[in-house]
Amino acid sequence: MRYNGKRASTEDFRKLILEITGSDLQWFFDQWIYGNQHPTYVVAWKKEQITGGNWKVTLRVKQKNVPDDFTMLLPIKIQSSDKSFARMRLQVTGPNAEVVLPHFSFEPDDVIFNDLTSVLCDVETEGY
Repeated sequence: MRYNGKRASTEDFRKLILEITGSDLQWFFDQWIYGNQHPTYVVAWKKEQITGGNWKVTLRVKQKNVPDDFTMLLPIKIQSSDKSFARMRLQVTGPNAEVVLPHFSFEPDDVIFNDLTSVLCDVETEGY
């Protein structure tokens, strides 16, 4: 209702998001609205069985073709051979990151980085 019949700028929209959600998405607007970077992610992962029959997954992510302070929330899907799965978001900042995910009660068979092609980027895989 605030902008009914009026023009709202991109900055008005960003401020409204902050007001409603309490989340400052300036980084998102800088990178995706005002900027034109297109990141490439080179991803490797490994699994390890740990106590209690649980599994640990470690991800290595290289972020290329963007500034070192580029930040993105990327959806990932961890899937078992029987199609059990877990989904989560991973915040990637900087050129290199290594992350241990929360433990899983099933044996991971695949890690799908940028699940559902949700983020505009290129994804490459490599061995760990």
